[in-house]
Amino acid sequence: MDDQTRHQELPPEPDATPPVPEQPTWQPPAHLWQPPPQQWQQPPQQWQQPPQQWQAPGGPPPSGPPSAPPNWGQPGGLWYGAPQYGSSPLAVIAAIVLLVVGALVTLVSVLVIAVGVGGAQLLEEIDPTLTGFGGAVAAVLVVVFGLLLLVGILHIVAAIGVFTHKSWARWLGIVLAVLGLVLGVLILLGFSAEPTTTAGDLVVVIVWLLAYGSSLIMLAAGGAHFVPRQPWR
Repeated sequence: MDDQTRHQELPPEPDATPPVPEQPTWQPPAHLWQPPPQQWQQPPQQWQQPPQQWQAPGGPPPSGPPSAPPNWGQPGGLWYGAPQYGSSPLAVIAAIVLLVVGALVTLVSVLVIAVGVGGAQLLEEIDPTLTGFGGAVAAVLVVVFGLLLLVGILHIVAAIGVFTHKSWARWLGIVLAVLGLVLGVLILLGFSAEPTTTAGDLVVVIVWLLAYGSSLIMLAAGGAHFVPRQPWR
């Protein structure tokens, strides 16, 4: 066999480059586990709307009383607090004068009425010149000082009303001051016509007139003491 034939019969030489392995086509399986659905729920709200404390004029009244301080009213369909007042020194001084005068008149009236109720005998023992007239004098004293007792009580009531900003107390005090001035002028005229009038008598009447005159002026000038002011003003 010649060389050409031997060469043809030999198998082909293998390729020196190793074959490249094929890439796997495997993919991981899809996740079969899923998290459970959330069971959380929003807790119920405990808040409630507060009660209404104010409504526009002309609107319906609130369904219930407001959670507000006491002394709240509902005039005119509006909820508002108790009115507030200013303080006038003039009105306060006038109230003090009325209180002092009323206390003195009340005390004197009670003492004189007690003597008059004691009867004619007690009056005749106090003043022997009243012998035989004690009963009539006692009756007159009880009536006159009974009226003065009422006047003294009105003074005290007016003073307390002025302290508490009552308008009616202001007008009552003005009326009492005018009556006191008229009475003081009449007494002063009577003393001036009486020759036995002493300086002490005149001083008492002048103090009387000054007390009532100052009370009248201060009550007339202290009007702001009796005017209510709403809390939101």
